[in-house]
Amino acid sequence: MNIFLCSTVRHLLFSLLKAIKQSDEKSIIFMICDQQNIDKNNFNLSCLPINIEVIFFNRSDLRKKVYLGVQGKLIKLAANYKVSLPTFFQKKIAELIFNQALAVHLSFEELSYVTLYLYNDRNKMSRLFRLAFNEYHLIDEGVGNYYGQPLKNHAKLMRFISGSKEKQRFFGDDERCKSISLINAEKAPGVLKDKVQQIDFINAESINDYCYDFFKISIDIQPQCIIATQPFDFDFDYMAIYKRMILKCQENNFTVAIKPHPSEDVSCYLAAFPDTVIIESKIPLELIVFKENKNINILSIYSSAGLGFEDYCSCLTLIKYDELESANIIFSQWKKDMSIVYSRLDNMFIDL
Repeated sequence: MNIFLCSTVRHLLFSLLKAIKQSDEKSIIFMICDQQNIDKNNFNLSCLPINIEVIFFNRSDLRKKVYLGVQGKLIKLAANYKVSLPTFFQKKIAELIFNQALAVHLSFEELSYVTLYLYNDRNKMSRLFRLAFNEYHLIDEGVGNYYGQPLKNHAKLMRFISGSKEKQRFFGDDERCKSISLINAEKAPGVLKDKVQQIDFINAESINDYCYDFFKISIDIQPQCIIATQPFDFDFDYMAIYKRMILKCQENNFTVAIKPHPSEDVSCYLAAFPDTVIIESKIPLELIVFKENKNINILSIYSSAGLGFEDYCSCLTLIKYDELESANIIFSQWKKDMSIVYSRLDNMFIDL
């Protein structure tokens, strides 16, 4: 049996495709609702194959049930510090998470033969789910799979003590992660090469037979360019960049639409761009691209939207993926001088 933990609609799409391919195995997909404000009523569960079950839940509800009392505090501590527990305690935690908190009612025998699939093995929910199993597997999260993040001082010390020379952390670098399925396996960091395998479950038949019905996609748009937005922690005028993108599209006679990130407030885009088509944010962009049956240009600041669907779209970013480690420096430069951004935009449209 397979268990998938999803926190984005892209995760949900990929989990469905993976589960459809493994039709001889039961798959339960757990979808977090309160990260991207997902409404479970927007999905058609009745169209799924009999081997797949999708369960929607809120992180806040799960935490209240699992982290209750002294036992809950110990579980939370173990999750935060990525503790590896004996089998007896793993089963107890699995019973607490799946049977009590999520009301799935899996037998101990079923739980003993679960394959756990995660996307970001460092977020809090993933760390909690990991406590219930000896090992897990990762599926492509996006840009974060291909570039490391600098270690914090305490992590550097721990790695120095353990004899490791790595100065960065990567998704899947934990020894309990047994495999990493990536869209662009050849671009994986060298330190992870032995774990990495190419994703093989994205196919037209599965998408056409199940995914459009499941996500209730009935839109009929045919833009030549789609601007994929994304949330930012850094304070800079990203709306001005999107306005410039729209202007460049119009100057080049390209029809354009905006696809807000699922975690963003759509109203700000409706107000800022009243004359531009705004695509429903809770639909995976990849399905829209696939549905159009023609090559679409995906424009973004540095979103991973469209990766893996390059047969149907061209992904163009202002910040190249190999520049991501210096993204904050680049944003600081943009904040001081927007002409740098406009120069990059001019170069982007040369490629269209």
